[in-house]
Amino acid sequence: LKWNQDTTSQQPLYYDSSEGKNGVSCNRISVYSVSSPKNLDMSTLEKASRVGVAKSLFMDQLPNKYFDQGVSKADLISGRTVRKPIKSSEVEGGVDEQVYYEFDLAFAPLECPDYNEGNKENLGLGFCPYDKIFLVSATVLNDEKGKSGTLMCCVIECDKAEWKMGNSDIKRVRSSFAVDRGV
Repeated sequence: LKWNQDTTSQQPLYYDSSEGKNGVSCNRISVYSVSSPKNLDMSTLEKASRVGVAKSLFMDQLPNKYFDQGVSKADLISGRTVRKPIKSSEVEGGVDEQVYYEFDLAFAPLECPDYNEGNKENLGLGFCPYDKIFLVSATVLNDEKGKSGTLMCCVIECDKAEWKMGNSDIKRVRSSFAVDRGV
């Protein structure tokens, strides 16, 4: 996956021209942090699959309805934890592990046209394929004293055509998200 880095180009920023794909690879990549409420810790992410990922990650509370509000009703397709190195002055060697939670969310359109109306993906099974996909990586970065935490999130948004074209590359972009403490 190669991003369009040519500032004079008319192509979108997330235009993948590698390997002959030549298409937009995602709609948007967002990185945000939330530092309140004061009691943020990893339990916020641990319970996300039960409470709702969008709610746990405050996606539905960001200013100006930043994310499509359908994300609060999105289906959780998969979730996993990943451990990545992080600098720490409290550990011998100066490197500790930070736990990241990765979630795949998706939601279907509000209305699903019938197969006879030209929708080739509606096979009459009572549901419509997902049309928006959100890949999320999140962690809670505690200060050195472990008292207060800041939720750090990376969200990659794509539609089904972009997902079909580059899902493995998009997942690698999500997995590359890492944070570090300031020195």
